[in-house]
Amino acid sequence: MQDNNNSNQIPNFSKNRYELVFAIFMFTSAFFFYSNPDVKYPEVLYPFLALMIVNFISNRYLKNKIYVNIYFVLSIILINMVLGFLIMNLSGGLASYFWVLLLLPIFTVSMTGITRYFWATSLFIFVGFIMIYLNQSSRDIFSLGIMFIENFIIIGGGYVIYRQVKTRYLLEKEIISKRKEVNDLLAQINLKNSISHMNRPINNTEFMSTAIHDIKNLITIIDLTADLMGRENNENQTDLARIKYASKMAANILSYTLSVTRSDNIEMDVIDINNIINDVNDIVKLEFELNKIKIVINNKLTRSKIMGNKLFLTRAILNILLNSRSAVPKHNGHIEIDLKNDDSNISIVISDNGPGFPKEIIDKIEPYKSTRIKVGGTGLGLFSTYEIVRKLNGSLRIYNNNGAVCEITLPLLKE
Repeated sequence: MQDNNNSNQIPNFSKNRYELVFAIFMFTSAFFFYSNPDVKYPEVLYPFLALMIVNFISNRYLKNKIYVNIYFVLSIILINMVLGFLIMNLSGGLASYFWVLLLLPIFTVSMTGITRYFWATSLFIFVGFIMIYLNQSSRDIFSLGIMFIENFIIIGGGYVIYRQVKTRYLLEKEIISKRKEVNDLLAQINLKNSISHMNRPINNTEFMSTAIHDIKNLITIIDLTADLMGRENNENQTDLARIKYASKMAANILSYTLSVTRSDNIEMDVIDINNIINDVNDIVKLEFELNKIKIVINNKLTRSKIMGNKLFLTRAILNILLNSRSAVPKHNGHIEIDLKNDDSNISIVISDNGPGFPKEIIDKIEPYKSTRIKVGGTGLGLFSTYEIVRKLNGSLRIYNNNGAVCEITLPLLKE
């Protein structure tokens, strides 16, 4: 459903000429019913002919229009109802088979999705049936029952279509809203890109905060787009679900990372290092197996609980593992995680069989001295790990020993 400034205009729902085909069919039926004593023949053919002409003209008029005037549609509906009741009156009243002609106007008004017009049409049809009932010579309980059954079928069938159309229109409004949100986010990002060269110089942390904020916007666009695809196309629902899940997970991680860069305050809770390592292993296991990277966990912990933040620490360890994944030999990678503790600290040592860290960054971790320059990395992952560990009251040391080694030290929970 598209936006339209004129409130009297509605989208032209394609009727595919079903009114005309239906009217021709009923006209033919009326011809074969000419011997029925209840059918006033040939008088009944005249309103049938009028019905065909009206619907033929209206279909020709609406053929190439995107929007139509609601009052034009209502006029056609009114004419169809009047002709339908006239045909019923000339072919046996409530006993006429031609009561089904009234499905034409009720279905048409239902397709507009406009509540007041649907109920007004329903009321008109109900009153019309009462008038036919009162005009009959025999007004018994059987005829009354027929009247209510025919009303129920016509109005009930129309209501089902009305509800479906109403739901579709509401969905289309939501889609329009989401598209606007996507366009606004894109405009915001494009504006930032166009004026970024005019901004004052900022430090690395401020740059990281801004970059992560823009990445969050882009991920929101991915999420909204996937949602739109899911609403507009029922195919590949599994793949769309994966896209949405991944984008939401990434957005959550970026939200936490953004808070790291903006504040030294992190919500701390009692966490178990064993659970963290197991979670990280579950995340990377499949990808590492596909890339023939072997990961070995040597757990010598006697105590494993610390005060920290589960998502932050998971992100920090994951950054190191992903850095190692990019550095180790293809199809022969080896990564070890050694866990141990003393009376006051836990040590998490992650080592790999890659080329190791460049000498110039061993003693100084900076976000733009990348360990993955050749494959397009920025070094932000290692810097992010350093920031997280520091804010968890721990330390990060990097060195080489037949490959890269990252050692995280965190204070144990006091007993």
